[in-house]
Amino acid sequence: MEDLSENVIEALRREALRIEEDCTLSSKRHFNTADVWKWAHYGLGIPAALAAGGAGASAIGEEAIVAGALGTASAFLSGLLTFLKPGETSAVHKGVGDKYLSLKNDTRIYRTVALLDVNDQGLPSQLRELSDRRNSLNESSPVTPRWAFEKARKGVEQGEATHAADKENSRVGS
Repeated sequence: MEDLSENVIEALRREALRIEEDCTLSSKRHFNTADVWKWAHYGLGIPAALAAGGAGASAIGEEAIVAGALGTASAFLSGLLTFLKPGETSAVHKGVGDKYLSLKNDTRIYRTVALLDVNDQGLPSQLRELSDRRNSLNESSPVTPRWAFEKARKGVEQGEATHAADKENSRVGS
């Protein structure tokens, strides 16, 4: 069996790095989006519950105007919760972010471990499988706002996605 050439291994390594970079940015932008939707869920849900409770208490106390205003506010906020479904939207974006993170980790292991075996003729097809997973995620993922991508890129540039083991001269656990 013939070893894969250095040029082929280097090309596989570069493409794996591209997949890792794509997955890093994609996971972070989906996590950023999930956070906003999570807070929207709380920001609508808690006031809706408080307004409903206040409306009930006001009705018992025979404060009709206050009860009506709080009941209307509760109905409005509850309607927004039902229409926007921020809790579900947050969970979807978190799940997609987790899938991108998983793919990033699998690709990193491929790049740092599997590519060491130059005798493995299956390396190009393994990279194709990783690329296909990325493409599938890209096609099926919900859209994120531009600000989520910009925040992700800024965070990556500031080292938020860098593991201590990846830094030069790092000694993990010391």
